[in-house]
Parts: sequence; C-alpha cells; structure tokens
Amino acid sequence: METKVLIVGAGPSGLATSACLTRHSIPHLVLEREDCYASLWKKRTYDRLGLHLAKEFCFLPHKPLPPDAPTFMPKDFFLKYVDDYVSQFNINPLYHRIVESASLVEAGKKWRIEAKNTLEGNVEVYHAEFLVVASGENNEGYIPDIKGLSSFPGEILHSNHYKSGSRYKSKDVLVVPEILNIEKNNVKFKNGTEKNFDAIVLATGYKSAANKWLKDCKYALNGDGMPKNRMPEHWRGEKGLYRAGLSRRGLFGVSMDAMAIANDIDKVITSKK
Repeated sequence: METKVLIVGAGPSGLATSACLTRHSIPHLVLEREDCYASLWKKRTYDRLGLHLAKEFCFLPHKPLPPDAPTFMPKDFFLKYVDDYVSQFNINPLYHRIVESASLVEAGKKWRIEAKNTLEGNVEVYHAEFLVVASGENNEGYIPDIKGLSSFPGEILHSNHYKSGSRYKSKDVLVVPEILNIEKNNVKFKNGTEKNFDAIVLATGYKSAANKWLKDCKYALNGDGMPKNRMPEHWRGEKGLYRAGLSRRGLFGVSMDAMAIANDIDKVITSKK
C-alpha cells in the first residue's frame, strides 16, 4: 500500500501529527498496535489519574480546550477532549497493526514498512515517502534486572498495569525503590534493611522501543530510541524520517513537534512541485 506519510502510533503524538497533516491536505496513514487510539491513556493509567500540568500546556494543535476545562484535568475529561479531537479531524487509524520493520528502499527515496495485522495474522507492506515515529517515549515498561525477582511468590506488575490500590487492601505492597535482592517474599534494600511483602509494583519507568523495528534508526534515533538531535531540532531526522512526542515536554512538546513536522513535510512536498 502506498501513502505519502505513514505515522506509527495513535497516541496523542500520532493524532496531533495526523490532524496537522490533514490541515495541509497531505494524505497519510496511522498504524496502531492496539484496538483503540490513546491506548496508554485508556488502558494503562490508574483510575484516579489527573494531568499534573496546567491546562495551558495540555491541549493538541488546532483545537482549544473547552471553556469549562479545569486547571488540572482529570483523565476522563482529557479523554473526552481526545475523542472530540479524533472526531473533528476525522482520524481513522488502522488498528491491530504491529510494526515489525521499517527500512529505506529505492536508493533511500522511500520507506518500506512491514506491519503484522494481528486480527488476520498476515503481514502488510506499506511504502511511504515520509515516516513519522510517534510510538511514544512510554510505549514499553522498563523492568530492571533485580536479583531474585523470579523467586517472589506474590503478584508482580509494572506500574502501567496498576489501576487502584483497593485490590491491595490489608496487604504489604512494595513500590520499587533501590533493591539489593529478593528471596521469595523477603526483600533486601541497599540501605541494609529487609522486609516481607505480598506484592511488588515496579514503578521503574518506561523506554522507547522504536529501535526494535526501525532498521535505519541512525537517521533519527540514538541507541536508547530517543532523538539524536538536540532541541529544537529533535523532531527532524534525515531521509524523510521524523519523530514526534520524544522531547520529554509532555503534551506541549507533542503539539510543537506535530506542527513542526507537518509544516516541514508540506515544505518539502511544495518544493518538489
């Protein structure tokens, strides 16, 4: 399948980039591995989540927040805004597509993207002049190598699966700090103390996984899957490769990246006419 721009990821970064490309009338496709957009927000956030930045820094391009938006928006309010955003810009991601590889072809003039359709079980091939990595800096939970972790008999989960503390009522739960080692229920800390726990929540952060499928990542990403270029050029790669939402500046950074990427792609297309 041929398209002018292919966006990997339908989180806020991918949605914002799609909306900005639509404003320029640039054809594009959005591939999403989950069954919905904004899946991190919808599936992997705890029930009481609220945005910790003020609303002035938490809106997407070309759509102001409604007048009744609270200064610090709860998750449900923000997701309603995202739903309206997707509807307004008629964004239609292709779901259940796990990108397995993306590499330069045709002497570096196009990107060849292979994505597994997990519903049908087949691999689909896409070709695009421009490729936007919008899979996020939080798309894979990081689990450190903790000695003895596998011996722990209780529940172990990463914080991206944590929903509510109600299920742990009357239990001793460890939210992971610096651990020396684990032996069954006993946890030894680096400061020398020990304690038994019933469950462990690994609040150990996230990492970008783009390097796993982006074969020619040298044109945009470093070894950690983050932008090679420093700000303010962090969003721009080479050979038609861009990255959105990897500035570590939250939704404000997402909006700035999306607008910059769409403007640059439009400039390149116009220059070739």
